[in-house]
Amino acid sequence: MTKTLLKIFSFILLLSAAITAMLLLNLNKNRENTGATSVQVEESNDTFETAMKAVRNDSFEGSGRVYEAEEGDELSEIISDLKAGDTLLLKTGDYREILDISGLHGTEDNYITLEAAPGAAPVFDGSGLSEASDDPALPDGPVMIRLSDCSYVRLSGISIAHAEGQSACGIYVEPGCDHLIIDNCSMEDITVPDPSVEDHCANGILLFGDSAKEAIEDIFIYKNTIKNCATGWAECISVAGHVTNVTVEGNTIDNTGNIGIDFTGNYSYCPDPSKDFPVSCEAIGNTVKNCKSAYATSYGLYVDGAQGIEFRDNTIIACSGGIEVGAEEQQKSDEYATCKILVAGNKISDCPEAGITIGGYETNLGWVKGVTVRENTCKNSGTDPEGAILTLSKCRGIRIENNIFEAASDKTLFVRSEMGKKWTKDIIFRGNTYKTANSDEYAILW
Repeated sequence: MTKTLLKIFSFILLLSAAITAMLLLNLNKNRENTGATSVQVEESNDTFETAMKAVRNDSFEGSGRVYEAEEGDELSEIISDLKAGDTLLLKTGDYREILDISGLHGTEDNYITLEAAPGAAPVFDGSGLSEASDDPALPDGPVMIRLSDCSYVRLSGISIAHAEGQSACGIYVEPGCDHLIIDNCSMEDITVPDPSVEDHCANGILLFGDSAKEAIEDIFIYKNTIKNCATGWAECISVAGHVTNVTVEGNTIDNTGNIGIDFTGNYSYCPDPSKDFPVSCEAIGNTVKNCKSAYATSYGLYVDGAQGIEFRDNTIIACSGGIEVGAEEQQKSDEYATCKILVAGNKISDCPEAGITIGGYETNLGWVKGVTVRENTCKNSGTDPEGAILTLSKCRGIRIENNIFEAASDKTLFVRSEMGKKWTKDIIFRGNTYKTANSDEYAILW
């Protein structure tokens, strides 16, 4: 009797294990077939991470020949002779020229470097320079340094100033470029005439991914300073279209007239809608201040139609708004919506229109989904009559956790949401601290 019971019990255990395995297999298959939105995050490039670390530690060195150039030299000719590992040192001077760098390729272990000579201050001065324009009334401003078909190239310690005109730009990166480092450069007085007129645009640094065949990928923008510009309806540092794996870190942006740092997509810049937005990019430890526009809400940091973007440990001071995760365009498919965004550890202060804004601002525009907002500190923001510290519009799947929201007065709204449950849904508040500046009492509301 005992042996029979043991056999029956053993059979039941085996049958249970088999059923469990089948259920798990079916569950995994169902998960694979849900059609849920996903972001293809590129695997980290160890050699590029090594190069980035060397720049951070000020230990980046070339391995090849060293050239020198001074004001008046034919830079294009010198640059065309550079090989992997070579370095071009620029002496102090005003370089009154537009630098078009094309077909320059280092290797993963041997970058080509263009940098300021030790103690030197080379300035690319755009005063009086322009490019061909279809509109005589609005000359095209100079693109001071243009990179096309370049890889494993570093620009360091270069200054750019006084570039004026439509589409004026400090550094412009075209499709087909990869593994570029732009560090410790400075830019000032990059302007467009009549900046309040719609579509009058200028940029400090622009990565413009308008090709379906070739992406812009693996770019490190580090410790640059951009100030006193008038970018009109464009942004100071802009990453647009078919672009992947960009790190914007430790930069200082001050008084540039509109948005500070922007990752933007779904504008049909790239003809393939599935590639028409930045993926797997991050802005870390930047300081953005005094970016205010008289004709638009200019946020310090902005995601618009991009996916897999992280904003971490940035400081935003006295901009129109602090951080926005938005969707200005109606995406071609829900899977191309703004999604998988992390906003964490940022410090936002004195931004009158809003501290943090999430969602498409019209019901007929794009969705924002899958956003985590955590451990940010937001003070003295949203003080305008229609402002709020946190604004929610067309969005879903939003997690707002462990933040500190401090209002300037008891008249400031902590949260504003006007679209209703149809358009603002699946919102979770957890562990946030809400405080009024003139009170010592903290209140945990969720």
